[in-house]
Amino acid sequence: MKSILALIAWHGSGAVVKAKRDFQQLYPDGIPFTRIGGAPSILTITPAYKHVGTTTTISGTFAPDIKVRMGSLRGVSRSIRSRLLRHNDIDIKTRATVLRALLLSKALFQCGAWPELPVGERKRVHSAVMRVYRSLLLREQLNDPVWRSDQKVIDDFALTAP
Repeated sequence: MKSILALIAWHGSGAVVKAKRDFQQLYPDGIPFTRIGGAPSILTITPAYKHVGTTTTISGTFAPDIKVRMGSLRGVSRSIRSRLLRHNDIDIKTRATVLRALLLSKALFQCGAWPELPVGERKRVHSAVMRVYRSLLLREQLNDPVWRSDQKVIDDFALTAP
């Protein structure tokens, strides 16, 4: 028997509590149904669904997805920091290009399909991206200890704004 996932949003006063209780009692393993063609199947109710690398939730928030992506970005950037980002023989433009590719593949994949993010989620993305950008500049900042604003970092090295 094949399982299918569904997101269900309950609306109205007390609907969430009642619906969850009723569904858990009536269908603890999911809602059985018959597909076209007669194959038996189960419709599993889930709070979040992941498809092609993007997590969709009932509330429409991308917070779980953003948290995972920014954590993944942080982990990967840490691993390449000492080998690539702080390497004196590699030009900063080359390192910036590698960072751009890292951001687009690890953190910002499909971000064009996101709705406008709430302030908290936008701040999380912004700070994670800027942290990676600043790791690129660590060697340069040691030689030039002047603090650069986020916008100046982006402009000076032709980086993509978060």
